Amino acid sequence: MHYSRYGGDPDVIAGVRGRIAEIFDAWIDEREAKLRDAGIDAPDRTHVGTILPDDLVSDLLVGRWDEQRLTRAQLHKMLIVMLVGGIETTNHLITNCIWRLLQDRSRWEAVMADQERLIPVAIEESLRFDPPGLGLWRTTLKEIELHGQVIPAHTKVQMAYAAANRDPRVFPDPDTFRLDRPMAEMRRHLSFGAGPHTCLGQYLARMELQLVLKALFQRLPTLRLAGETKRIENFSFWGRHKLPVAW
Repeated sequence: MHYSRYGGDPDVIAGVRGRIAEIFDAWIDEREAKLRDAGIDAPDRTHVGTILPDDLVSDLLVGRWDEQRLTRAQLHKMLIVMLVGGIETTNHLITNCIWRLLQDRSRWEAVMADQERLIPVAIEESLRFDPPGLGLWRTTLKEIELHGQVIPAHTKVQMAYAAANRDPRVFPDPDTFRLDRPMAEMRRHLSFGAGPHTCLGQYLARMELQLVLKALFQRLPTLRLAGETKRIENFSFWGRHKLPVAW
């Protein structure tokens, strides 16, 4: 369930989060019961794939941080990050790319005619032009000066990937979706972060979109927009809540 589609009503968001938490708790409870039945008080990685299912939930359950197992609240936080990163953003990436290609029929036809060369180009330009995550909030640990501006310690700052991706000093004609940009230029976008903070799922996201586009070109080559789109309401994400199409 995509909680970002429910706008800013805190009661609605809390309800959705509560239902997601119930699912997480069921997964965790099932694994803890298996450990109790096996008489295991201090599980480790050797119990994953033997006593416990071989999956991410089990890995997190037996994992250690500073020699301590994660609390239930910490497990929830890790799982919600995986849920949002693995579903929400990829969903928007796929939808945004299809939307932009169908906005100009010549784009769709061009990519369909030269898939091996232009599908990777379309994916990177979509990531640059329509980043699924518009930005992230962080808190400064100490005072820092950046570009002549002093940011105090313990201050909330937002890293706006979408703004960086439209920087004319990096991307010529930044407000135009183009399929003729050099790959080296497009790969400078920050939609997956940078350096040690680069998204681990970036290669999977690209592969998923590539497979979707190839399937659509094969099965629905006449795909077209069939009405006005509507964006999701959450300010941190950029995607389509509604994308009517026909063929």
